[in-house]
Amino acid sequence: MKFSLGLDAVAKAIGSLVETTGQVIDEFHTSTEEKLQAKIRLYALANETIATLLTYQTKLAEYQARVIMTETTGHSWLQRNWRPITMLVFVAIIVYNHVLAPIFGLTPAPIPGNLWDVIKIGLGGYVIGRSAEKIAFKVLSEKGGKDGG
Repeated sequence: MKFSLGLDAVAKAIGSLVETTGQVIDEFHTSTEEKLQAKIRLYALANETIATLLTYQTKLAEYQARVIMTETTGHSWLQRNWRPITMLVFVAIIVYNHVLAPIFGLTPAPIPGNLWDVIKIGLGGYVIGRSAEKIAFKVLSEKGGKDGG
């Protein structure tokens, strides 16, 4: 299950649709000027659609950054640390199954495929989240320094 929009794939699909529609327009029994006007409108619509998708992607990223900032600056210890705890559990599962179990002849823990997906998404998100957290801390520190606080 993918959580990102896959903007490249959407842009390619829109480009393919525009190309196919352009070919249909070429087959119209109308003047060359009218065909060009129809293609111009078609390309403008495609550009507007991609611009809307880019705006959506930007707003989504901003929202995700705000969520991470809220968590990392929260008053509760659990609120600030649930992601690292979860990642440590994931790492423990991986170490047990792929290091300890083979070395000591232990039975690996059965892990459903969808849990591996959660682990991959979680570890990827955690790395990105930690990077965003460090950048946000630096930005906030610099802002505080400039304001005198």
